[in-house]
Amino acid sequence: MLPLGFAAAGLILTFLGVTATVRNIGDLSDPAQGSSRWLGLVAGLAGIGLACVCYRASYSYSDTLRIWGFPFFAAAFEKEGDNWLDFVGPMTGPASLGNALFGFVLPQLVVRIVRHRRSKGRGIVSQAE
Repeated sequence: MLPLGFAAAGLILTFLGVTATVRNIGDLSDPAQGSSRWLGLVAGLAGIGLACVCYRASYSYSDTLRIWGFPFFAAAFEKEGDNWLDFVGPMTGPASLGNALFGFVLPQLVVRIVRHRRSKGRGIVSQAE
């Protein structure tokens, strides 16, 4: 049940992250966003690092079962005696790419939220003047 919950959250956050990435790229041409352009660069670099981490992430589901891939379940390894048996299938590749995409766009989502809050704050200040 846990891998299914991770996958559901991963789909939602990946969609929001891709949307945020597209909007962040659009904001690069806006002169008003000049002071926060460095956030996009930092988020891009962090996204590359996080993509590598998410691509290779794994966790123990039980004493005899290890899941590879976060947030999308890409493969399973089951301990049988002293050996670990791997269970992979046709979705291993797409799930691995989805994990990397999730890691790459997640920092962009954070940048989008920060920019949104900053612009909201400026709007409130200008209305009060």
